Amino acid sequence: SSIEKLPCLTWTQASELSKNIGSKFTDIHKKLLLHPESVEQIVEMEEYIKEVPKKTAEIHLVLVDMLSQFDVLENFSFQLSDEQFSDKWSAYAWPKTLEQTIGDASQKMEEKRDAFKNEQIAEQEAFVDKLDQMEAIIETYHQHNSLSNIDTIAPDVRAKAQTLKEFTELAKVFNQREVLFGLEPTNYERVHRMVKQFEPYTQLWISTDDWRSWKQAWLVDDFTSLQPETMDQEIQETWRNLLKASKALADYPDCQQIADEIRADIDDFKPLMPVIASLRNPGLKERHWEQMSSELGFELKLGKTLRNLQDVISLQLQHQQDKIVKICETAAKEYSIESALNKMQTEWEPVEFEIMAYRETGSFVLKGSDDIQQMLDDNIVMAQAMSFSPFKKPHAERLEAWAQKLNMMSEILEQWLNCQRSPPPSTSTSSTSSSSFSSSIFLSCRR
Repeated sequence: SSIEKLPCLTWTQASELSKNIGSKFTDIHKKLLLHPESVEQIVEMEEYIKEVPKKTAEIHLVLVDMLSQFDVLENFSFQLSDEQFSDKWSAYAWPKTLEQTIGDASQKMEEKRDAFKNEQIAEQEAFVDKLDQMEAIIETYHQHNSLSNIDTIAPDVRAKAQTLKEFTELAKVFNQREVLFGLEPTNYERVHRMVKQFEPYTQLWISTDDWRSWKQAWLVDDFTSLQPETMDQEIQETWRNLLKASKALADYPDCQQIADEIRADIDDFKPLMPVIASLRNPGLKERHWEQMSSELGFELKLGKTLRNLQDVISLQLQHQQDKIVKICETAAKEYSIESALNKMQTEWEPVEFEIMAYRETGSFVLKGSDDIQQMLDDNIVMAQAMSFSPFKKPHAERLEAWAQKLNMMSEILEQWLNCQRSPPPSTSTSSTSSSSFSSSIFLSCRR
């Protein structure tokens, strides 16, 4: 009967509740037993402890429900197993256990807070010594003024710059922790001042080292590996940094001279860039190389007479810039037409005409034609625009064939849609004819 089943149902529910309560209390207990490794973790733990009463209040409601169910079982003289008995009283004891754990954790937090505070005070004292040492180094860094020593100076500058970056981050951490400790934040303005004071040396020596490395690589690397846009960005940024360094180091003529010397070297290199950019044009074809060879009066062929940037300088191509740039600009415009054609044709590859049966007439209709029609119209307009370009000649035959195909497709689609708008035929003969007509139009479009 239902009365006989009641103890079993109550036992199941009470057992599940006791395990659930034990699990939730265990999670809280484990969190409280964690050992903080920093003042930030102490603050996090303190915030968690503040939330514990709210968490336990919710669990306490379940605990009350569990105890009432175990009372019911006692009224029925229901015999609990050892495990159930243990779960029941463990769940009942958890609130008292947590209360003791919170007290212990709070005390440990306070002890840890004092330890971390004393530790930071010691670290800050050592930090001041490091700042004093770095400040003394920066004050005399202008004595590093020989370009022949760049192999040792540049790595040292990079290391010093990284150290100053770490000092900035450390000062920020100290200030944040001082707030957590309830201390007055220390003024570390000198760190920012040192960073600013050292910046001209960073601009001078790192820019000089980068320029030297880039130039050496560019001269001997395969010409096809050169990236004109990246090169131009690096050149412009390096030149600007050296200009800033030259102005900032005006009181140290030897350092300023290095900045001006490297800027002059960059200025000498800049006239090569238009030729490099032109000859790295992806639109250059064999005909363009032959045309340039004819215009220049000597063979210019990639991989043969033009292997690297040193060949550009040896052939003095920068002095033939006008001829080279003119031919390469034409190649670029021809290439843009070729790319546009490729793009249009590639976009059509996944496009399919979807036909579906029209009721039970035996005929078929085209579905979702609006997007296809719009795509056709856009392509026709673009093809017409390209046909007026003075640079279409190398692709004229292909362009004309593509325009004809687009127009044919547009006409077929228009006829197809007109056919669909007509009333469906009623006889089986007409239905067969209509189906055949639709299929033939579809096959023509696919071709």
